[in-house]
Amino acid sequence: MPLLKIFIDDTIPSAIRNDLTASLPEVRTLLCNLLQADPTACAFMIVPMLAYEGGTPVAAELNILPHPTRTQEVVRLAATALQNMLNDAAGMHTWVRVTQMDPDRYFALR
Repeated sequence: MPLLKIFIDDTIPSAIRNDLTASLPEVRTLLCNLLQADPTACAFMIVPMLAYEGGTPVAAELNILPHPTRTQEVVRLAATALQNMLNDAAGMHTWVRVTQMDPDRYFALR
């Protein structure tokens, strides 16, 4: 159940924001395949932000629950693949941060 937030600086042109938005179905497929997650459990959002001077204009935070198949190697592969996709969509270097959540302290209401 990947939870993905993509933060985009307000100074980024709308064409790039549109390209990032258009990439989300492909990103979902990639993450679900690599992390063995059900696509209906995904939650993706694009969040406008004001980056500080010298900060990254596009950054992603990926939160996942631990799973036996989500080894450090698999999670790193997913993060690298995500970063490459976002780099391509944005036409610039992006940051990706991954957190594995504590399943005993996590719940979701739908």
